[in-house]
Amino acid sequence: FIKKTKPNSKFYIIKKSKNKIFLKNHFFFNNYSNLLKNKIFDFGLICTPSKYHYKYIKLLHENDVNFFVEKPLCKNKEELIKLKKLKKKNILKFTGYNCRFLKSLSVIKKIIDRNKDPLSVEIVHQRDIKNIRKNLKFTSSIYKSTGLGGDILLEFSHEIDICRMLFGEPKKIYSSLNYTIKNKVLSDVKLIFKYKNFSVSIIMNYHSISHKRKININYPNKEVKWDGLEGKIYILNKNNTKKVIYNNKKEMYESYFIQIQKFLKLLDKKNKTSEYFDSSLKTQNLILKAYNV
Repeated sequence: FIKKTKPNSKFYIIKKSKNKIFLKNHFFFNNYSNLLKNKIFDFGLICTPSKYHYKYIKLLHENDVNFFVEKPLCKNKEELIKLKKLKKKNILKFTGYNCRFLKSLSVIKKIIDRNKDPLSVEIVHQRDIKNIRKNLKFTSSIYKSTGLGGDILLEFSHEIDICRMLFGEPKKIYSSLNYTIKNKVLSDVKLIFKYKNFSVSIIMNYHSISHKRKININYPNKEVKWDGLEGKIYILNKNNTKKVIYNNKKEMYESYFIQIQKFLKLLDKKNKTSEYFDSSLKTQNLILKAYNV
């Protein structure tokens, strides 16, 4: 996405493998010390398995490097506490929750704000673990490995971030967690986020034959439905009539470009921000609370 946004970008990559790779504008280093010493780059990208995110956030922060880190930020409470205590610096810290840049969710947010509290809300994300990364064998995928951070609460944490974006911080959290017997990976989660006058049910699993990503918001006289795969919002009225109010099937893919463009735009500013990073710390806090309920 960066290459498509800025085609002449150069990438400096740490690769300890002896296998030689030749790619245009890609330069490989054996270790971090030489790369950080030279400071020939504008920012760092942390796209490792989530187990290592904290390690590299700390490394780049200590060396005053702007960075973009994929979600989630860390894997446990101890790492989260340390991230919250990072010294304030004039560097850009940005977390990759691309769903924040979906126009459809902005439309949903406006509907929520215009109406009274809903009767109930359901957020669902389910798919087959074997088809999440089609270019990788299931047996070598991060999703099979708790050691790499493959638990569903971490990998599907977009849904928790979406809930925060739409409804704010819950007053209480209830959770039901199911680990697969074979590899002890958390693969099936049911969460209840309790707000003052309503609850949000969040269902996530790795076992579904069909891929679903939906939000259903129930009001006394209508239902508001979001289909994240189709990029659609429609209203179902009491008389069972359906009205599509938003339709853009490409928006999920487009959101990655919008996210990178936002990051690069913030990078050009003299006073750097940690707004998106700080927000994801709150999401991470909810993720870790769900483990412990």
